[in-house]
Amino acid sequence: MTTLTLVLWVANQGASANADHTFVYLESAGWNPPAPIVLDRDRQTLFGPARACYLAYLDLRKVLARLGNQDARSILSAPMLTACPAPLIERYGDGSAAVALARYLSLECHDWQAYQRQLSWLPGGTLPRAS
Repeated sequence: MTTLTLVLWVANQGASANADHTFVYLESAGWNPPAPIVLDRDRQTLFGPARACYLAYLDLRKVLARLGNQDARSILSAPMLTACPAPLIERYGDGSAAVALARYLSLECHDWQAYQRQLSWLPGGTLPRAS
């Protein structure tokens, strides 16, 4: 079984995204992944079999979108959960264009195979085959 670690990131229009921001949303969602996926709220990661991990990410993304900002006075848009495979962050660095692209593509790709295909052209972008 091939495993994957996805690093999660929540952003809102008008707010600087950071790890604390993401942690707050993950805590307030009260979401728990299906077995065998593991959510590490402190590290803001999902870990498990590649296909199941990406499906869990898509489910959590929907939960956070429904959750909204929980503050009627907020000028921020709804939270957008993005994900990036940990190996890409390790290779390129967290502020790199490759990581930004991977996070953007996580919003566009609705299954693991599509996401994997989109990232495969990056040098070192080969990701685990779905399991």
